[in-house]
Amino acid sequence: MITMSTPIQIPIYKNNKLKNSSSMSFKSDVFELSDKKKKKNEMLDKLIEEMEFTINQLQTKSKFKYPVDYKKYEANEQLKCKGWSFPKGKYFINEEMTYLKSAHNVNNLVPFAIDEEATEYACFLIDNKTNDKVVVIYPFAKTENLYQEKYNNIGEWVKEVI
Repeated sequence: MITMSTPIQIPIYKNNKLKNSSSMSFKSDVFELSDKKKKKNEMLDKLIEEMEFTINQLQTKSKFKYPVDYKKYEANEQLKCKGWSFPKGKYFINEEMTYLKSAHNVNNLVPFAIDEEATEYACFLIDNKTNDKVVVIYPFAKTENLYQEKYNNIGEWVKEVI
């Protein structure tokens, strides 16, 4: 990592003759910022892989992968909104998917967001293709009232909620 400004000489030519040279400095914070973002994205990728592994352990016939758009929203930190939280990690996934299976005999939902009162969950519907569909559920309702809203993808849900 560069730790100080590094001057670079840039020759300036006119009609194939050296006219003069100019000096420019690149500050190290530009490189540090890109390194931080790269490390953050690597950590997010590992976390998502761990969550996918946990989901596929719980749902043995599944080969679940998070939708590409979800990963883009996460990488660009666009999943922030008042009233909703976006928990991550294998413990969250394990806890919520196990609850949904025991309380409602549902094993095709992957929660990714919870409203601030914890009365609504936004979930991906496992379809073993794109897993793009989003459903909003009331996890503490009777099973017949579980599903509340459906969206074709996370983009539609984001437009509505965020």
